[in-house]
Amino acid sequence: MRSGHAPDHLKSTVSRRVLMETFEPRLLLSADLFPIAGTISMPGEEDSYQITFSEPARVSFDTLTPNELDWRLRGPGGVDIRGAMDRADGGSRSVPAVADLARGTYTLTVGGSASQTGDYEFRINDLSDDPVLPMGAPTEVSMPRGTESFAWTFDAEAGQRAALRFTEVSNAFDATVSIVSPTGAVLTSRNISNFVYDLPVTGTYILLADGRIDRDAAAAFTVTATLSETLPRTYTPGTTATDVLAKPGDVHVHAFNLAADAQVVLSGVNGTAQPEWELRDASGRIAGTRLLPSGDAPLRIDLEAGAYWFVVKGFDLGTGEYSFALAADAAYAGTPSSVSDFAAAVGAEISGTLTTAG
Repeated sequence: MRSGHAPDHLKSTVSRRVLMETFEPRLLLSADLFPIAGTISMPGEEDSYQITFSEPARVSFDTLTPNELDWRLRGPGGVDIRGAMDRADGGSRSVPAVADLARGTYTLTVGGSASQTGDYEFRINDLSDDPVLPMGAPTEVSMPRGTESFAWTFDAEAGQRAALRFTEVSNAFDATVSIVSPTGAVLTSRNISNFVYDLPVTGTYILLADGRIDRDAAAAFTVTATLSETLPRTYTPGTTATDVLAKPGDVHVHAFNLAADAQVVLSGVNGTAQPEWELRDASGRIAGTRLLPSGDAPLRIDLEAGAYWFVVKGFDLGTGEYSFALAADAAYAGTPSSVSDFAAAVGAEISGTLTTAG
């Protein structure tokens, strides 16, 4: 084993959180700005680096050059993360997207399996140094080498929808975009294309953009992110409601009460929003699909008297105007549900018998 050497142009750079040293004179560098670089020139050779975090850190990993070398990070608390360099990030990732590291000193080892040799450039990104993803404003991303990784953080509440619109894309397959949960789990990964994702918990999320390690051309795109709002509405059956979904991902909840059992008809105009919809009661979803039924082919639903919620949200990144009407049209022809109400204390065991289907 030999110690790794940082390039000369790194020797004057300083990070407040991260100290990287070879086994020779101590060097300070920002792990987010400069890669750890070297060459494995002989089979069995290893390069080792010591990296000290002065505070606990959440990090991601970024390989900048294609090779068949292996890497391993070991440190306090039994941390032992290892994998192939060409599978450290992006769609072929074989290690956690992020790792939570305690304060202390870690050893990064780079080596070849069997007869593997070659150059490497590897970066450990301290995500606390990465910017907050602005909401509603475009963020331009440039990957001059095509293999770089970028990360942004954003705070969200459980149930919010993150809507990401990509423009000025060099090639949809140039990078992989991932949303990472507050606990570090990858929730979704995909090529550079528009999408909306329902966020499951409250906390700080990470948006990762990983350039393709198997491409050597520059890549670029612009991303505009928005977080949805769930907006309550009051609806009166028998009237036409017209509304506007102002932002991608927004959700409108139209609450209403049906005074008596009835067969109702639902029709609407999809407008520019092209919405998804669902009708819910206290027990859950009753009906729903993409696009509102037209006035020429309305949907008939048997509903019992009670409280309901008509939920509308834009499909994909859809925004704009829509309208709907829901009105009693005929006598109720359904089968009344059999519901039994009873009190129960939190933590108490609940038991019962369902004797009738539904």
